[in-house]
Amino acid sequence: MNAATGGQPPTTSRPRRRWAGLVLAIVLVAGALLLNRQRGENTPGFGVVDQVAPGAAAAAFATGPRVGDLAPNFRLATVDGPVILLSDLRGRPVFLNFWATWCFSCLTEMPLLQEQADQYGDTAVILGVNVGETLATAEIFATNFEISFPLTLDQATTVAQAYAVRPLPTSFVIDANGVITAVIPGVISRAELRGLLTPLVMGTP
Repeated sequence: MNAATGGQPPTTSRPRRRWAGLVLAIVLVAGALLLNRQRGENTPGFGVVDQVAPGAAAAAFATGPRVGDLAPNFRLATVDGPVILLSDLRGRPVFLNFWATWCFSCLTEMPLLQEQADQYGDTAVILGVNVGETLATAEIFATNFEISFPLTLDQATTVAQAYAVRPLPTSFVIDANGVITAVIPGVISRAELRGLLTPLVMGTP
């Protein structure tokens, strides 16, 4: 027994344990951040990106969120992991839907969008953009509602801002050249969606 310490063991190992714990915590946090990046959290290069020159038919159009504008280009990860670049979808019309899980109207609209995605198949793209929520939140929603069309993550809301989205849901119909042909604030009906999208599908070579 050590009389100088009153019978207590030396305490020199305690600071070491504290440092070891701190290092372990840093490693765990870094690992979580890396996993989030790999699974689609907003990172450099995601969000609004440079416009890609369109075909000659749309060469004179400016980029913007209004009917007649070229749709702002963006790169976003999906809840499943793959990355979507909007300009890569040219050649097919796109129905672009901005939504969030806290938006009840968005949730009531989703089954219709899935139905239309199934019906249009490869002739048109139904594309969801989740605004401001985490991967886990969007992923749980997609699983529970059995959504198979691509849902992308706009966690920093930069894409929603580029499209001047105010109410949710808000949807945009984009033709095969990348030009916005309709803006729909609020829930869309089946008849309205098909009335806007089908003529673009029929006119696609």
